[in-house]
Amino acid sequence: MKVLLKETVAKLGNAGDVVEVKDGFAQNFLIPAGRAVPLTKANLADVQQKQKSRVKKDRNEAGRLSSLKKKLAGQKLELVAKASPEGKLYASIKRSDFVKAVVEKFKVDLQDKDII
Repeated sequence: MKVLLKETVAKLGNAGDVVEVKDGFAQNFLIPAGRAVPLTKANLADVQQKQKSRVKKDRNEAGRLSSLKKKLAGQKLELVAKASPEGKLYASIKRSDFVKAVVEKFKVDLQDKDII
């Protein structure tokens, strides 16, 4: 039986893949668990449309991040935090603190999820 995977299944395939499995495995495990659906033209067309939109979104995001990288290349940023007389920080500098400082200083569209 051919099924369309809705999520990644170990040793079988990734979400959106069309795989051939035994009927019992599909009917007793994959389909009831919501991990796959029987392959139909409508399901296949829907997945292909979602993949196209995901690719377009990824390209747009890559372009945005590339321009952001060019803007910030070579820039310096100084963050001020409370520290002991020995120089040890009382608290860590969080990702959100860094993002806020970059946005304020360089006036760019940066989000927490953009920082690895």
